[in-house]
Amino acid sequence: MLKRALKIISAAALSVGLAFTLSTPAHAAGASEIPGTALNTNVTFTYEVTDDGGQVFVIKGTWGETYKDSYGDILVTLHSLSINAKGVDFDQQGIDGRVRVYDGYKDLTTVKIQDVSFDGADDPFTFNPRNPLNRPGVSYIRISGVGVDGDGLGAADTLIIKQPVIGDKPPV
Repeated sequence: MLKRALKIISAAALSVGLAFTLSTPAHAAGASEIPGTALNTNVTFTYEVTDDGGQVFVIKGTWGETYKDSYGDILVTLHSLSINAKGVDFDQQGIDGRVRVYDGYKDLTTVKIQDVSFDGADDPFTFNPRNPLNRPGVSYIRISGVGVDGDGLGAADTLIIKQPVIGDKPPV
């Protein structure tokens, strides 16, 4: 009877531990900052794209610090990404677009880890993208279809933003 009770308690503790690990952010679930990465952090980018109607959009974001997740992978933080129509505020129309984030690997292959489309979104459109693997020049963000919602005109050209070197230690 005592053995059975211990098994039940152990199983319950394991399920609570798994639930905690799966439901908490990486930094709270055992992730740790990588030593030696204080240099070259918070690299901000700003780009402008123009849709076929002539509307200019400003795209901003920041590649932040690197950290090791609970699986032992080294990721790079992508701080809030924003897309803003320059010089106007679309109260009625909104903006359209699509943002994809890709993990990069040693063999230079990539895997899409996030795909977000927005149609008639508030201006500015802001969201927090997933953090890709720390692989400078290979991991990247792909932004496409940016334009004024419902104007019948084409969107801006696709923009690819590759991850710069973050920190002073090369990824493993």
